[in-house]
Amino acid sequence: MNGKNKIHGGAERVRFKHQNAMEFFQNVCVSIKSFPLSENQNPSFDWRQKGECVKHEYVSFANYIDRYGELPEFNDQDKSRKK
Repeated sequence: MNGKNKIHGGAERVRFKHQNAMEFFQNVCVSIKSFPLSENQNPSFDWRQKGECVKHEYVSFANYIDRYGELPEFNDQDKSRKK
């Protein structure tokens, strides 16, 4: 997903802090969940899938906050710069 300037804010904050990409990629762990869209271009199904994807992201943030008391570092715009 893109931000205001077609830039993903969290990714930009990671890139700002970890400018040596190869070193970062050797130490990072990533979790992925797929929300595939329809093969036959079913708009109502696709919109529901997109909604489930956004819901999953927000529930994940809420679970992280419950556990650690704050947003993940690169999702907290106030604590993590991207420039």
